[in-house]
Amino acid sequence: MLVDEERYRELCNECDEVLVEQKDHIATISISWLHVLREHPIFLAKYSSKKFITFIFQFLQNFSHLVINLLKSAFQKDYHFFKNSFKQNKTDVVFVSHLLNSQSVDEVDFYFGRLPDEFSSLVLKLNHAKKFSTSKDKNVLILPRLLSFNKELFLLINILNEFLRLLFLSRRFSGNKQVIYRRAAFEVLSPDTMMNLRLYKLLAEFFKETKPKIVITTYEGHAWERMVFAATKVFNGRSIESIGYQHAALFRLQHAIYRSLGQNFDPTFVLCAGSVGFNQMQKRSNLLSRIEGVMGSPRALQKSYVKAISSSKKILVIPEGILGECIDLFTFSMECAKLDPSITFIWRLHPLMSFNKIFSASRALLNRPKNIEISCNNFEDDILNSTFVLYRGSTAVVPAVARGLVPIYLNQKNSFSVNPLFEIIKKCIGVSTPQELIEALSSAKFDQSLTEYCAQFYQPLSSKPLRRIISNHSK
Repeated sequence: MLVDEERYRELCNECDEVLVEQKDHIATISISWLHVLREHPIFLAKYSSKKFITFIFQFLQNFSHLVINLLKSAFQKDYHFFKNSFKQNKTDVVFVSHLLNSQSVDEVDFYFGRLPDEFSSLVLKLNHAKKFSTSKDKNVLILPRLLSFNKELFLLINILNEFLRLLFLSRRFSGNKQVIYRRAAFEVLSPDTMMNLRLYKLLAEFFKETKPKIVITTYEGHAWERMVFAATKVFNGRSIESIGYQHAALFRLQHAIYRSLGQNFDPTFVLCAGSVGFNQMQKRSNLLSRIEGVMGSPRALQKSYVKAISSSKKILVIPEGILGECIDLFTFSMECAKLDPSITFIWRLHPLMSFNKIFSASRALLNRPKNIEISCNNFEDDILNSTFVLYRGSTAVVPAVARGLVPIYLNQKNSFSVNPLFEIIKKCIGVSTPQELIEALSSAKFDQSLTEYCAQFYQPLSSKPLRRIISNHSK
């Protein structure tokens, strides 16, 4: 696994070089592996060197997955249902969001709140649930997992051709560049790449039919987001403005969100969740996009208040939606709980995770002491019941600290820091062992400047910046 910052930056440059050189080949741009997001150890694990036999196994596994999906597409009706649905809808504004689980299909959108309602817009949701779902709201459409059989076959042939093209192209180079091209050749067969290409084809077809003026999607630097932007650029003589919504906290070595891939793959505008992200984007972005302003976020504080630090030793534990991170934070907090029974830990999960999945992966977590609680409450209640928040890379720490919790960051040896509060890291408590955490609780002091800083991450949601873009587009 990569742990060296210099090598990380080299990797970013090497992957970018391939993307820029192959900008006319959308199948290569759709390879998620080439888009280095940030320095998180979990994300960087996939860039570790592999033995040749591993590549062969990966090739066979990915190819079989592609064939199975092709066969499934001959029998599934989701694509045809979706196609018939969007033919009945016309709109000027399209939001591309996410269905995190099937239970949330009719809930207020997690990323855009009620903003789509203000524009009578359509909301397309990438389906992260295991099964196809439909919404009661006719303006919310869940994207199908597969296309028609003919379209799936076309994409399969396309990526097989790209695999051979990149493999032969790699022979022109040597050293790290040859390694990157060869790895890209195998990664083009991955399910993620197929999903990204599928999304591009689906949205290009959708935009051609519905003729929107504005398309806005969440933006973190993923390959699939570049496919959304590219799908707005395929219509000669008609302009569709694309907007990337920077909705999540940016990290110290964040990369893909800042770098330009040219006019066809950059958003026209970038809107931000708060002034912290806006300032970071303005300072570091190399995009051709215009950093338009702050749109705010549903995660913003509804009211400002200061939560005075109490003698209570209740710690809210908030891992990212990554299995390994959940296990690491919960294991560490369980060791602390056993060492000091006076401390209460509240385990809270990201919406993408489930405790069943975590306990299946780590049976040891089932034998937890009584001073560990599994949260069934909403986030606000968990914050009100806590004094401290234990975290690593979860951006949920931002609203937690904005509401008055004292941040405790878990350091890991031989690993990048993934602290979302890196700009004020000296004001955060950092611990590496259970004993350090216990000692830190007795001397912890709350810093009001932490609350003020975090309150600027997510500002109240406003439709004004989006209305301004729509108004200028209509002129």
